[in-house]
Amino acid sequence: MKQYLFLFIILIVAIVACKKKTVESIDTKLSYYPMAVGKYIIYDVDSIVYNDFTHQQNKHSLQVKFLYADTFRDQLNDLTFRLERYERENSNAGFVLKDVWSAKQLPGRIEVVEENQRFIKFASPVILSATWHGNTFITPDLNDPTSKFLTDWEYTYTSLDESFDLHGVTYDSVVTVLEHQEEIPQLESSEFKTIYAKHIGPVYMHRKLLEKQPSDLGWQGGFDVTYFINDHN
Repeated sequence: MKQYLFLFIILIVAIVACKKKTVESIDTKLSYYPMAVGKYIIYDVDSIVYNDFTHQQNKHSLQVKFLYADTFRDQLNDLTFRLERYERENSNAGFVLKDVWSAKQLPGRIEVVEENQRFIKFASPVILSATWHGNTFITPDLNDPTSKFLTDWEYTYTSLDESFDLHGVTYDSVVTVLEHQEEIPQLESSEFKTIYAKHIGPVYMHRKLLEKQPSDLGWQGGFDVTYFINDHN
């Protein structure tokens, strides 16, 4: 009888712990990726783009604004946010609408559609080293180098609930998602990483893909783009 009682207690504790862990994961997911109509984030963006023909570096800086402008029901009847992307050359200029994307929260994940490509940006459980296939909806096309490059990425939580200093501002709790990283000596260097701050969203994004021929010293093609949060509501 005592053995059965002991097993019953262990089972109850396990169930409670599992439920608690699940709730904490879902709450963490939502708090690090908040979405609401009217919410915006403005970034300072520094980019280097290599000309594939001349191999010259084209450096450029601008500001980008992401705005959750409205909601609608998509083809699956899911509540979806209209995500508008604006650009301007500097803080004295007016923002110009460049793209209209979408984002939605689903059980266990957050999906964002950018340039007609669907990404799973966040996934539960939000625990260190957890992985998921963030580009699973992207079908490789032999005639589309971009889709081939994006195939089979395994996203990973590389940090959880850590502090992060950025341009003199300390964010007490951030989550880092490494979407993709690969180093092929003398040929290619790539890194796609996003850092999310609690109750804010993405505060830092790095998008890099550099390529060259083995016989050349410098990079010849690709891009290196970094987003630094400047303002938000």
